[in-house]
Amino acid sequence: MLRIEKGVDIPEHTHAGSALTLVLQGSYSDETGSYRTGDLSDLDGDVKHRPVVDSIASCICLIATDNRLIFSSRITRLIQPLIGI
Repeated sequence: MLRIEKGVDIPEHTHAGSALTLVLQGSYSDETGSYRTGDLSDLDGDVKHRPVVDSIASCICLIATDNRLIFSSRITRLIQPLIGI
C-alpha cells in the first residue's frame, strides 16, 4: 500500500515485471492517463512513467507487483533500497 501526498510525484520509472495499481482514495496522473478512486492501472516494463498526485487529498493506492521498479535516475536507484520500493 502506498500513500502519496498532494503534489508529490514518484520519480520516473518502469517495471521489471507486471504492476497493478488500484486507487483507493484520491487520484494521480501519468503519461498513460488519469486515475481516480476505483480505477485500476495495469502496466509492465514497456511503459516508462512518472505518476503525480493531482487530487486535493493524498492518494492511497494498493499496488501488486511481481518484480521491482526500475528508476531512470541514478540517484533514485541508489536510494531505492532505503525507501523500499
